[in-house]
Amino acid sequence: MRYRAASLCILAFFACSGGVSQFEGRFAEHDQRLQDLESTVQQIEQEKRAQGSGIKRQTAEVRLALSNIDELVARVDAMTQDLDQRQQDVAVLLDDLTSRVLRLERNSSASSESGTPQVEATAKEVFDRARMDLDAGHLELAAMGFKSFIEQFPQSVLADDAQFMIGECHYAGDRFGDALNEYMLFLDQYPTSDKMARAMLKAGICLLNLDREDRAVSMLRRLMEEYPGSKEARLARERLSEIR
Repeated sequence: MRYRAASLCILAFFACSGGVSQFEGRFAEHDQRLQDLESTVQQIEQEKRAQGSGIKRQTAEVRLALSNIDELVARVDAMTQDLDQRQQDVAVLLDDLTSRVLRLERNSSASSESGTPQVEATAKEVFDRARMDLDAGHLELAAMGFKSFIEQFPQSVLADDAQFMIGECHYAGDRFGDALNEYMLFLDQYPTSDKMARAMLKAGICLLNLDREDRAVSMLRRLMEEYPGSKEARLARERLSEIR
């Protein structure tokens, strides 16, 4: 607009001088050029502002991406530290188990050399250690201890208890598939055990957690039929009422 104002002033000057007719055409052309120039300047300024907005937006996006990368790096570092800690815990557990096995081997050797019947005493010691690990929450170590017990003392009166406790270790860790396998192995190998009803109940609950409802119902009904007066049968009846 400032250019048009200047052109109008010049036109007014020549009008006062009586030379409007001579310069009118030139100033009209000049005025049009000034308008075009001003329009061009405005367009350039708009493009510069648009480019500035685009740069700001891109800068914000880059900063956000960098922030996300920093967060991912922090998560990876935390996961790495957690993995290192778990590896250390496993190493400690393995060292402890190794030392126990060596100690048991020495005790077994000493018992053989002395000729005294200390097998059951040693079996009780192995069982109690595994039970202590279970009570302390060392589920994997406890399961390994009970398996080691069965391998060393398959004829012990505690063998059925050890097999049942392996299932309990997995059950306590919500590993229902592994727990079910151990309970079913117990039911197959120790049909006269006093823990049959408990094993059936736990097997039925595992099946429910694994979404095998038909098999769970069959197992719980079997429990109620074979041990009708037991507390496990009452619990099985409650579970069946929830399913229905």
